[in-house]
Amino acid sequence: TGSTAMMWIIDYARRYGFSRIVSNARKSNLPSLRLHQKLGFEITSTFPGYYEDPDEDATVFELKL
Repeated sequence: TGSTAMMWIIDYARRYGFSRIVSNARKSNLPSLRLHQKLGFEITSTFPGYYEDPDEDATVFELKL
């Protein structure tokens, strides 16, 4: 699941000394947006027109470790 994958990424990043994780999701992808926020990511910006087919903005997240 998405939650399992994200937890693995966060654990890996902490284990190997990363200071932050930056991620993005389609603005309309509510399950992904909610998951990021549930795991402590904060919205840092929106990237207009990032995705194609269909054209859509990206929501950019950051998790400080």
